[in-house]
Amino acid sequence: MHKTGYILVLPVILFGLVGSTKHLFINFSPMEKDYFVSPVGSGTACSQSIPCLYQTAIDASGSGDNLYFAEGQYTADSGSEVIYLDKSIHLYGGWDGEASGPIIKDPRAYPSIINGEDERRVFTINSAGSPIIDGFNITNGNASTAPCPHESRCGGGILINDSNPEIRNNNIYSNKGSTLGDGRGGAIAIEFSIGNAIIEKNNIYQNESDTSGIQCGGGGAIFTWSSDSIIQDNIISYNNYAAKDLYCIGTAVYISSSNDSLLSNRIVYNYGGPSVVVTSNSSSIVDGNVIINPEADKGLSSNFTLDSSQLTITNNFFSDHKERNVDFYDSQSRPLDILMSHNTLNNSPIGINISDGIFGQINSNIISNSAIGIVKNNPNGDVTIVNNLFWGNIDNGDLGNPYFTNLNPRYIDSSIGDYHLDYNSQAIDLVECRTDIPKDIDGDTRVYLVGVSNCDVGADETFWKLYFLPVALK
Repeated sequence: MHKTGYILVLPVILFGLVGSTKHLFINFSPMEKDYFVSPVGSGTACSQSIPCLYQTAIDASGSGDNLYFAEGQYTADSGSEVIYLDKSIHLYGGWDGEASGPIIKDPRAYPSIINGEDERRVFTINSAGSPIIDGFNITNGNASTAPCPHESRCGGGILINDSNPEIRNNNIYSNKGSTLGDGRGGAIAIEFSIGNAIIEKNNIYQNESDTSGIQCGGGGAIFTWSSDSIIQDNIISYNNYAAKDLYCIGTAVYISSSNDSLLSNRIVYNYGGPSVVVTSNSSSIVDGNVIINPEADKGLSSNFTLDSSQLTITNNFFSDHKERNVDFYDSQSRPLDILMSHNTLNNSPIGINISDGIFGQINSNIISNSAIGIVKNNPNGDVTIVNNLFWGNIDNGDLGNPYFTNLNPRYIDSSIGDYHLDYNSQAIDLVECRTDIPKDIDGDTRVYLVGVSNCDVGADETFWKLYFLPVALK
């Protein structure tokens, strides 16, 4: 549903903490202790009036305790990382530093910067349960020589291993997975985390999976392996510029052997190969994202599936990729089962490419302004293609049956990446509503009136039709 003022893609990213606001913290739990940290802290009191150094507070704290970081730069003189966490403590950046009174957290006004100085990783979270990292600037991490449990080099900003933290409301920028080749996860790497690590409302930008110039590695922003993570409501942008001329496996996000949920993110202006890759026995959900990367080859690619996997792709905007908006290929004679429904795909040489070994459904999507709408070369697979709307393509390709052509979706403003439907769109109420996709890209209900059974094709369920209901129904 279109929202007033909904701007999807900006030429210049807004650098600032996503969702950051001033908060008043009151600790109502007598079991949780509060510790206060400053870059120039001293002693062991770690109190509001006499803050201590961060390592002193970490050593003293126990599960569920809160650590408040004052404004300033936090670094380390040695070791593989600036901060190592192996317990469920809660770290909050942006404390105002007042010696008394209520605890005020405002990360914009009082930025707490954890700086790897291009010498070490910023955070390692290892067998830590469910810690929280909230409201920090996490920058200049370099994991070239830091331990990584599965890959050779990974997680320049944050490595999460065997833990389920909440990483939220942070700026994560200018980090490197490696400078030596084959890096993974410039900003964040998640490995062996089966229990819903949450990566939420972060601004993740200008990170590099690898800067060796030899190979790109993958996951310029985020890499996951053996993970059940929720990655939602983040801005993921301008990653992997240094490797823009190399082929990257997920220039923004690389999901491998994981069952992750990629939800409601803005994945824009990343560089190199496919911007999002889901691969190797991954049964993941990709829903409600804006994926627009004019300098990336593909929007989403699923490939090299080792065992039977399921991939659900719903309610996304894909646009402006150099080769293909969505690519399913090379499943090594093992089936990949897909549900691709209610997406809007615009302006790419190929809208959807389907190679061999793919099964499932592609339905109720809009494929527009491409050289070829759908390319299907799938003799050993079985994909049902129905109820898709094709508009403005040079060649619609494999239409399936039934299909819609010569109907103009009429986007609000495609020049700024706004593919919501205008009031006079011909994509409105074309298909029967699906009970398994009850909401649209904005999280708004698709069934807008009791007794109505038809929904719009594409990612957006427009609100305009509510204004044109017969008076008796209003």
